[in-house]
Amino acid sequence: MTRLFTIVRFVLAGGGSLVGDLVAQAVLLEVLGVDAWLAIPVAYEISLIGHFFLNDRWVFTRAHGLRQQYAWQRFLTFQIAALVPQFITNGIAVGLVSGPWASVFDDWWGPYVAKILGTGAGFAWNVAVSFGWIWRAAPATPDHKA
Repeated sequence: MTRLFTIVRFVLAGGGSLVGDLVAQAVLLEVLGVDAWLAIPVAYEISLIGHFFLNDRWVFTRAHGLRQQYAWQRFLTFQIAALVPQFITNGIAVGLVSGPWASVFDDWWGPYVAKILGTGAGFAWNVAVSFGWIWRAAPATPDHKA
């Protein structure tokens, strides 16, 4: 049952991260006037930092007994692991708003739909490395009795 709750929290944290990403992107695009090719990856990185802390403090720590002193090591590992989905997400999103499909995505909704499509493509990688590498459960250690 704990595994199921971890998966539910993982999905909720990811959804919250996507919402944060889209809000940050909207602020960059609509309020600050940043071009989409730059706003998309900057918003992604802002939300990625928040996503790490949600995962580390809420999704995985309790279920896996992770120690707090290794949080920075997990943060760096998470950033490295996130390069692939970041490349996938941003590559697709920026490609859609500035590549051959730019005319389809040139309305106000274009960068947001492009980001959602890119995020969906990077999701599978993120699931695999999060559960299988970054926050994998520590192996059980046998008691050493004298």
